[in-house]
Amino acid sequence: MIKYTETKKNKEKGCFCMPWKETNAMEQRKEFIKEYLQGLEDFKTLCKNYDISEKTGHKWKNRFLEYGYNGLVDQSKMPNKSPSQLDEDTVIRLIKMRMAHPNWGAKKIAILYEKAYPNSKHPSESSIYRILGKADLIKKRRIKKINTSADRLRNRIKPENPNDVWTVDFKGWWVSSGEKCIPLTVRDLKSKYILGIRLMEKTTAQEVKKVFQELFKKYGLPKVIRSDNGTPFASSKGVLGLTTLSAWWISLGIMPDRTDPRLPYTKWLS
Repeated sequence: MIKYTETKKNKEKGCFCMPWKETNAMEQRKEFIKEYLQGLEDFKTLCKNYDISEKTGHKWKNRFLEYGYNGLVDQSKMPNKSPSQLDEDTVIRLIKMRMAHPNWGAKKIAILYEKAYPNSKHPSESSIYRILGKADLIKKRRIKKINTSADRLRNRIKPENPNDVWTVDFKGWWVSSGEKCIPLTVRDLKSKYILGIRLMEKTTAQEVKKVFQELFKKYGLPKVIRSDNGTPFASSKGVLGLTTLSAWWISLGIMPDRTDPRLPYTKWLS
C-alpha cells in the first residue's frame, strides 16, 4: 500500500499539502530507521509521524539492530515451530533405535517406534528419514539413472500383420535324466503362432543365432524381434544395450524391441 509522509519542514511551515515523495513499505521502514538513528525526535513522536504504533516501531528498530536493513523485509507469517516438527524426545528415540539397528531403514524404524511407544505421536517415515539423514545415520537415497539410450529400443510396436513382431524368450529350465533342459521359444505376436521351440544346451548368442537362421529361412524376416533385457538378447553395458545377437538382427534390417525392466510379460502385449 502506498502511503504519503510529511517532512519536518512541511510541518514547520504549516504545509499539509502534497508530500515530498511516494514510498513503498520497505522504503518507509528505511526512512524511519534513518530518522531514528539521527535522533532528531523522540521515539514516540517519530512513530506518530509515520502513522505506526510504538510497538510496531520497536519491532522494526529491533529487527534493524539485529539483522541490518535485511531485517526490514516482510517475513513469513508461518509459525517458527511447525506443527509437524518432532520434539527432542522423539528425535533421541529415533537415533537410539537406528544405532541399535544400523541395518534398518526408516520404514522398519517407523514400525518399531509405533510398537514401542503406542501412546505417543508416531513420526512419519519421511520425517524419520530426514532426522536420520541429518544425523548422518542413514545413506541418502540414490536416484537411479534412466538409460535413455536403451529406451530408444523400447518401442512397444503394435503388430498389424504376421511377421511384424516376433517374441523370443527362454522359458526357464529343468533337469531331466540328469541333463539341464533350457527351452527357447519364438512366437509371432500377431497370429500367436509358435514359430519354434528348441531345447538348448547353451544360451550363447552363437547358439541362438543358429536357431534364428533356420527360422528366417522358413518364415522370412520379421520387422521387429521383442525380447526381455537379459542375455543374449540385450546387455546393460553395450551401446544401446546391444549384443552380438541383436546387432546381427539390425544388420538384417530387423529392429530389436525390449520389454520394460523387471516386466518380462510385456513382451506378449500387442
